[in-house]
This record gives sequence, structure tokens and C-alpha cells, in this order.
Amino acid sequence: MVFEDAHAVTDHTAEAGAAQPAVDDKVVTAWNGLAITALSDASFTLNRPEYLGAAIECADAVLDL
Repeated sequence: MVFEDAHAVTDHTAEAGAAQPAVDDKVVTAWNGLAITALSDASFTLNRPEYLGAAIECADAVLDL
């Protein structure tokens, strides 16, 4: 019921032509660096090569920005 009420308010706001809120599209490299480090450390410690693959994908994504 709460979701339906919120959806009705959202629809009404959109119909009234209200401005959309700004989107924060910045990338915090420090947090990404921590995640990449954690994934690579976990890959070595737990002998899970798929974690290293995830770390590499994350690093590539950050470098492509």
C-alpha cells in the first residue's frame, strides 16, 4: 500500500512538470581503489582467481572514465 501511494505522488509530480533532481555521476576513486585492493587480496588469500578477474574489471572500468 505504501508503494502504491508513493507511486501516485511520483506520477502526480511528474505530470505537474516538476524538475527532476540532479544526478550525482562522479566516481569516487578512493572507494573503488579499496574495493580493487580487497578483491585482489582476497583472490590471493582465498585462492579464488575469479576475484582477481573482478578486480581487473573494476580497475579497467575506473581507468576508462
